[in-house]
Order: sequence, then structure tokens, then C-alpha cells
Amino acid sequence: MKRKINQKSNPINTFICPNCGNIIYINNQTFLDVTNWPRCRDKLMDLSLFNKRCTHCGEEVYIEYPIEYMDEKRGFVVLMAPGFDEDFLSVVNSAKPEAFTLGNYHTYRVVPSVEELVEKILIFESNRDDVVIEVYKVFLRERLKEEWPDMNPELILYYNKDGDEYFVIWDNVMTPGSEKLTVAFDEEHYNEIIKDFGNSLKLTDNKKYWVIDEKFILKRVLK
Repeated sequence: MKRKINQKSNPINTFICPNCGNIIYINNQTFLDVTNWPRCRDKLMDLSLFNKRCTHCGEEVYIEYPIEYMDEKRGFVVLMAPGFDEDFLSVVNSAKPEAFTLGNYHTYRVVPSVEELVEKILIFESNRDDVVIEVYKVFLRERLKEEWPDMNPELILYYNKDGDEYFVIWDNVMTPGSEKLTVAFDEEHYNEIIKDFGNSLKLTDNKKYWVIDEKFILKRVLK
């Protein structure tokens, strides 16, 4: 049986097995450089990267621990830090300025979960703008609530499978077996958002980590 543990944004050396209570020492891969280790992308996408087995009882545990995914070819870095807060973000962005000059990177993001890390990777690999995608998702959420008043679109994520772009909507992610709705990506709508919002979609500083989510959009773009 596989169980799930969320580790906070601290150095990870050990975890406690939820089955037997044994302390397990693990060697997590904190930095995932897809240029030098192409296979890390596949291990991340199928989530096998986070599967750990207790050497004492054999229990398989799924652990989300902080990792930094780097794709120098496409120029983006995404830091996944479960449970991060504003203090953590400030510490990350107060790093030495020269850290942002290393490699061919121009896009830096922070996300709180593996699902959102995967989403960011797919967005950037598809040459999409994640700020535009988040605006799109806000409008999509409003449309879903108008069409289905009883629906609570708790989580909306962008996907791209073999060139087929779409959104997956969970009505209630906390309910086991909750239904998912799939909505096709509309290229025309995406371009309309770019046209209508223009400069408000542009970030003021590319040499820092940004949290681009619904909260950011409502505060900075759709204010």
C-alpha cells in the first residue's frame, strides 16, 4: 500500500514511516537539471521520483519534498516547495544577485505542489505564458460557476499531451474519487487575453522567483 507524506520546505534527510514508525534515511535529488539528466523529467512526470520504500517494513511511501527543476534549453527554473510562505520566498529572492546570471535562464517560479510543478513545466514546454494561462483559468472558473452553480471548481490545471492542450478541473480535490472535467484549450481566447491585457501581463523583474497563481492574477492583473 502506498501512502503520501508532504515534507515542508526544509532540508530533507529523514522521514518517519507511517506504517511502522521507523526512521528512514533518504538521499533526495534536490536539483533536477533536465539538460544533464534527461531522465529526471520522466521520473518527475510519472511521479516515481517521489516513491520511497521503508527498508524496515517494505511500505511504499509517496513523499513530496522540495526540488528545483531546471531547463536551460528553454530558460526556466521552477522551485517546488511544499508549504512555503512569504518568508521562504523572501529568503530565496535575497540570494546573491549573481545566482540569477548563471546559465541561460530568464523565468523563475515557485509552486507549492508537484501537480503545479508539472503544470508549469508543460506550460513552458508548450511555449505558453503562465501569466496568460492563469488569467485564462480565472475566466474559466467563472464560466463554470455560471453554467453549473452547484459546481466548486477547486483545482484547474493546464495539460498538454502530444500537442493536445486542455484543462482538467477537479470539483473537490479533497474528496476521494471526485469527478474531473476536461475542457479544451481555445487558442483564440488565449490570444484575446494577450490583446486585452497587454502590458499588465508583463512581470516587472525577471531576475526573481515569482508565484504566478490565481491570487497573483486577482491582485496584479484583474484588480
